[in-house]
Amino acid sequence: MTTLSAIDLSTVDEAVAELSELAGALEAKLEEGEESYDFYNEIISQARGEGNLPWGEYGFEYYIDLPTFVKDLEANPDLDLDIRGLAGDVGAALDEVVVNVANSKPMEDNSALGLGIWFPPSEKPYGAYRGLLRYDDLQFASQGWLDLLYAYWNV
Repeated sequence: MTTLSAIDLSTVDEAVAELSELAGALEAKLEEGEESYDFYNEIISQARGEGNLPWGEYGFEYYIDLPTFVKDLEANPDLDLDIRGLAGDVGAALDEVVVNVANSKPMEDNSALGLGIWFPPSEKPYGAYRGLLRYDDLQFASQGWLDLLYAYWNV
């Protein structure tokens, strides 16, 4: 199972900025209280599930297809329009980043759209293997995504 993407690196900063805005908005909703946490956790889990690809069958379930994740959020009628709009902004930015995608048949059948992102179902496996500590050192982690993951994991 393979996906090969051509990425326009000159557009990545804008996509990261858009994703940071979406991550911050989702994090705020997760932290509004128990009812809001339960609602948004379920919606994020559903979108995360849509982003799962066949590679998860081989132990790489900590990564999802980011464009699929944001498209699912954007299309979810239960989300408020602001969050859906932010998801749409991320999707548009990702369309500029991923200029071409070639997939093997299993990835094509699962709509791999060309850009994976680290999104484990919980922090527990990474605490045991120190992967979270390594991720925490990356520049991208400090731009909102890791804060969203902590809020999603409720830690």
